[in-house]
Amino acid sequence: MEDPDPEYSADSLHGGTMDVPVTASLGSMGPLLRQLQYSQPKGVSVAKIQLLKDGLGELCISLKNLSELTAEDEEDGSSFTAKWWMKLVRELCYDTEDYLDDHSGAGDACARPRSARRLGGFRVCRQNLQWRPTQIGEKDQGRRGGAFIRLLNNTSTRSTNLKRRYQTAITFSELMARVEDASERQRELFFQLAPWKTIEPADHDPVHMKINTASGGQRSLVFGFEEPTMNSLIDLLAFEEEKQLKVVPIFGPAGAGKSTLARTLYDKYRGKFQCWAFVRMSRNPDMRKLLTGVLSQIKAPPDYAAFSDVHHLIDNIIKHLQGKRFFVIIDELWSTSAWDVISRAFPHGDFFSRIITTTQFEDVALACCGFQSEYVFKMRLLNDDQSRKLFFSVIFRSEGVCPPDSQEVPYRIIRKCGGFPLAILHIASLLAREPKLEKWVHIQNSLPSTSEGLKEVVRFIYNNFPSRLKTCLLYFSTYPEGSVIKKDELVKQWVAEGFLGAVDGQDTEKIAGDYFDELVIRGMIQAVDTNHNGRVLTCTVHQIVLNLIRHKSMEENLVITVNYFQSAPALPDKVRRLSIQFGGAKSAKIPENIRMPQVRSLIFCGFFKCVPAILDYRLLRVLILHIWADQDETSFDLTGICELFRLRYLKIECDIITVDLPDEIRGLQYLETLQVDAKLSAVPSDIVHLNKLLHLRLPSECILPHGVGHMASLRTLGYFDLGSNSEDNVIDLCKLTNLQDLHLTCSTEQSTENVENNMQLLGSILEKLGNLQSLTLILAAGSSSMSISCDGLISAFPSPARLQRLELLPRICIFSSLPRRIGELRTLCILKIAVRVLSMNDIDILQGLPALTALSLSSRRVDWIIFDNRGFRVLKYFKFMYTAPCLSFLRGAMPNVQKLRVGFNANRIKQHSWTTFGFKHLASLRELSIKLGGIGAHESDKRTTYLSDMMATINTENSVSVNIKFVDQLYYEQYYGTQDEAPDLPPKKDEDEHGQADIGITAPSGSSRLPITDDEARLEITGEGDRHSLDQVFSLKTLVYDSTDRLFVPIRGHGEVESQLSAEHLVVRKLGGASGKELTQLLTRLPRLSTLEIKWCGNITQVAVGVTLQQVLSAIASDDSDSEVEQEKEENGLLLFPDHLSDSLCKLKISFCQELVLMEPPTFLPPRAANRNNKIETRRGGLQALRSLQELEICDCPMFLSAYLASSPSLHIFPSSLQSLVLFLVEGMETLELLSNLTSLTSLDLQYCGQDLRCEGLGPLLTAGSRLSKLIVHGSPRFFAGWDPNPRQVVLQDEGREEQQLQLVSSPSTSKLQELETDEVTGLLAAPICSLLSSSLTKLELRGTEEMEHFSKEQEDALHLLASLQELKFIIFDKLQHLPAGLHKLTNLKILEISSCPAVRSLPTDGLPKSLRKLDICICGNEELKQQCRGLVGTISEIYVD
Repeated sequence: MEDPDPEYSADSLHGGTMDVPVTASLGSMGPLLRQLQYSQPKGVSVAKIQLLKDGLGELCISLKNLSELTAEDEEDGSSFTAKWWMKLVRELCYDTEDYLDDHSGAGDACARPRSARRLGGFRVCRQNLQWRPTQIGEKDQGRRGGAFIRLLNNTSTRSTNLKRRYQTAITFSELMARVEDASERQRELFFQLAPWKTIEPADHDPVHMKINTASGGQRSLVFGFEEPTMNSLIDLLAFEEEKQLKVVPIFGPAGAGKSTLARTLYDKYRGKFQCWAFVRMSRNPDMRKLLTGVLSQIKAPPDYAAFSDVHHLIDNIIKHLQGKRFFVIIDELWSTSAWDVISRAFPHGDFFSRIITTTQFEDVALACCGFQSEYVFKMRLLNDDQSRKLFFSVIFRSEGVCPPDSQEVPYRIIRKCGGFPLAILHIASLLAREPKLEKWVHIQNSLPSTSEGLKEVVRFIYNNFPSRLKTCLLYFSTYPEGSVIKKDELVKQWVAEGFLGAVDGQDTEKIAGDYFDELVIRGMIQAVDTNHNGRVLTCTVHQIVLNLIRHKSMEENLVITVNYFQSAPALPDKVRRLSIQFGGAKSAKIPENIRMPQVRSLIFCGFFKCVPAILDYRLLRVLILHIWADQDETSFDLTGICELFRLRYLKIECDIITVDLPDEIRGLQYLETLQVDAKLSAVPSDIVHLNKLLHLRLPSECILPHGVGHMASLRTLGYFDLGSNSEDNVIDLCKLTNLQDLHLTCSTEQSTENVENNMQLLGSILEKLGNLQSLTLILAAGSSSMSISCDGLISAFPSPARLQRLELLPRICIFSSLPRRIGELRTLCILKIAVRVLSMNDIDILQGLPALTALSLSSRRVDWIIFDNRGFRVLKYFKFMYTAPCLSFLRGAMPNVQKLRVGFNANRIKQHSWTTFGFKHLASLRELSIKLGGIGAHESDKRTTYLSDMMATINTENSVSVNIKFVDQLYYEQYYGTQDEAPDLPPKKDEDEHGQADIGITAPSGSSRLPITDDEARLEITGEGDRHSLDQVFSLKTLVYDSTDRLFVPIRGHGEVESQLSAEHLVVRKLGGASGKELTQLLTRLPRLSTLEIKWCGNITQVAVGVTLQQVLSAIASDDSDSEVEQEKEENGLLLFPDHLSDSLCKLKISFCQELVLMEPPTFLPPRAANRNNKIETRRGGLQALRSLQELEICDCPMFLSAYLASSPSLHIFPSSLQSLVLFLVEGMETLELLSNLTSLTSLDLQYCGQDLRCEGLGPLLTAGSRLSKLIVHGSPRFFAGWDPNPRQVVLQDEGREEQQLQLVSSPSTSKLQELETDEVTGLLAAPICSLLSSSLTKLELRGTEEMEHFSKEQEDALHLLASLQELKFIIFDKLQHLPAGLHKLTNLKILEISSCPAVRSLPTDGLPKSLRKLDICICGNEELKQQCRGLVGTISEIYVD
């Protein structure tokens, strides 16, 4: 049943006004009717052309009507007659279009571009006349000779033109005769088919619909496998038990799910292996191509595949896999002979390697496992329960069941599927689009009940396809069996073939992509590779489907496939599209009965000497060449390609062959896609003048000629080498305003300075590429690693605004810091980036990207990163590689991440580290890959310990697949392309963002000196070091201790002054055995210290300020009651801040010290010491002694304030000099009275500081001359509850009377607070609080609770009081159904963001404020809301709807 597309109405067909595409059933009818509107062949009158147009128009209407015959009529004799007549008219349409192309100017030599005329015109005439050009020195002939030659040429031209007109008239007469004959036969056919049968058109979706491939074919099919089935196969494979190479064949009938099961195991377990490959066989496999594919997948060196001899390829595979653990899937083995060949490529050994084969033949299965039948895994068809489970899971997108009153029909349909998962998937996909039970009954009655069950089901599904999908599906027959087909290339081929018509102005490539996705959903093609959004990138075709579409394609004469193994293929008279699949044969030939001039599309796969004479195919529109050679330095001549001026799609793929294109190529005036995956001798000099070129992909080593800006129609450009192309070409890129995908490379042949200069130029023009969606940078082929600065690109951000993919290979490109404006890329989905320094501020920027689904981060220096429940709401893939473990996931972090890949060196993991990672908090995690360095193959005990410790921290309820790969060591150059051989540290002499040198030092135990000099500004120490070496450095600015067991404190010199260090910034991370005493000693040596960071120092348990080490030690020594053990323990756990820090320290950060307690000196000094040190007794408490401190951050130190609050609960703790205070997971405070002295505070961040924390004491920070402009409060659910910043008291009117009134205690106050972020929405939205903030608050971010469904009237009224509000955000309101009413009253509001509010159905009914300039709807699944927002386009400047 065909799709009754509206563009096929009689009026539109006759008028030729609609964009009707090429289809299998209608042929080139649509393009022909359009072409007849403007074509005028020479020698043919206008009246005759009109007769041809009218006659063909009537025939095409009948052709369309007949194409809608139901599938049930196929066996009817009249149906065969109708098909014969349809073929007659189809071929007539093709021939007429070819005739018009050849004789209406397009094919006239004088109308061709200059390069084509030179090749095909004058040169031929001159050869026919056997004249040669006048030679130098032939002056005696003079003008007479030249005139004579011109006379003969002109005479020949006139004669040729007259002959052409005569031939044109004859051909036209033949076409008219064929039209009349077809019309006569049409009348006879209609008489035979009368009365006309009623057509029941298939239900179909609009061609512009969006397909959700994430819930389609491949995933649904996996549901058919019960857990015992999977476990049985896993047990048989014995991944960790048997060292010897083991081969496990999966044996079962076609359509039983063998390939899907193998693919599922492959995806789940390949991370455990060093090398892996998935190979698809065919009945007649091309072993050379197959083995080359294996080499590519196992990541063998490129030169291993340089020669195509099978024996040579096998030897190289063995060479690369020797001593490695590998996992290989060989899918669809057809013969034992094929196994005999391919099995030789895989070496035996004791490395736990595994091979899985799938086959339909038992003898092949037994041969694979050495005839040990116990190793054969037999696939059984699904039983009734399993079949129903799969069937309903596809239809209802869940494991639901059918209503009891409607079970009979689906149960009968399921039984007809015979337990084949593939058949069930196909039928269920069809029924999922048809909700009416009557249609189900019709389909049930139409399903065959034959022994050919599965094949007939596939045929039935195909017959119910709309014509638009049939044509696209049949085109898959151009690919060899077992091919992995790229969606991106396939949709371009469909467009070039004319299979798609424009619908409502939509882009045809977008429509083609939707067609592809729909074929996946319907199960007719099988997904192979998907991106992190679930979108299918590559696919393959099941053998049963391929057999059907090849038969149908031959029947419709859409694509004819010629295979080397075919004896005598039955070919039609005229072949329109030809697929030649010669594979590894070196002497194959094309059948002589193929009429080459009629071929429109040629796809060739084979040996380069078997390629046909391409210029004989003069009507070619699509040309695809997959060529291989058996020797290097072979060239393939395509210099005459301009003769094929109708070409729209040209792809050339060769292995070791050099392709010669013409010097000038502008003759290919219709070319839309040019892709060359081969070495090019030279790029045509006029390639920039291909005005219709949309997609250009050339080898990375190619240099484009000047004038790149002329290719204004380009959408895809790759590869563009930043090192080799000129500055003018880089600047010219700004003229490519239609560019959507830009693929950059970097070659090391040019200087780094030249590359960085071009990078800066690129950054200056990127803002002009407003349509750019993808920007990637990789290393050019054959280039070595390099590291360049990408800071020149920073000026480009946030432009281009439509960017969805940004991938900059860390081995090439690194930013000094994360570009801050990258957070404005609202549509960015994929980000791969490297920075020199990564901090929590950078994570805050990234978590604000609402569409980010895949993130890969690399850095040379990293703070400990904490991921909480903010941001990353749609992230599904996260990769982070660093030599030390430095990240933690809190509850609610990355709620949708499914794949996590991390790596670090094992010697950096402490005993408690696995639990601090918080993997168990990743609720959606399905695959965890960890690369551990520093554990050799012989250290099996260590591997077992690490594995068991790590597995104990995984949430087992999620069925997480865990893959741990052990490597010798992780080095920085593996990720950044440096040449530094020192592990775990940055490369030497790299510049940081301040222009200072980062010095990476490895100090092995026993070394006498650290390799540093006096002029170095930064020193970073990891592991064991030399205690004496630091005394040599006096100009040090930054000192970093990372993961060390001891602090290397300088030995005092001859004088006190000589031993002091000038470092101003000290970072201490992850101290092992180092004590607070050692750190205190170090602090005494840093008189200029202004910034101190302490992280993950579990050995430090107490801290006090304003004392010296000598005072404390003398006090402890004088206390006779303490034991020596307790004294030593207290000394080691105690950190003291010396007096001099009171005047120098400006920034203090203490993080992840969960036992650390702030102490008051009298609590640990004995009375005698306290009396002797009156200065200590009278000193202000807490941290107030740090009178220069401006920024303080205490993170995840829950006990920090506990001791102080217990002893002095009413006193101030923090110095009044503070301007910024961050308290995260710090418990104990009940009010903010302790902060009331902080009158200089401008920013206050309180997160998860206790459920009982209230805002009493906040008033002085907001009023009375305070400076607080930013407040963040999270995790305290009653923080604002009941607070009245302007309290009232009851006053009697007259003495003795009962009448009362409320009177303000003091005059109303105003606030300076400008930014507020909180999840305590209920308490905040109260009239007293909002009145206080009404004149100052400009930015408000409200984060919801799980239970909040709507705003009360009182809360809405309070919100209206915020008259100065300019930016308002509603984030993570899971159940909120309505936004607050009256938002239009916020007359200054400019930005409104609604993020992660899936239940919100619409905008406020009373409208939005007229002042609104930006509306951002992100991660809100309600389509009604999205549609309503789209309707506001034009009324609001910026609207983002995700």
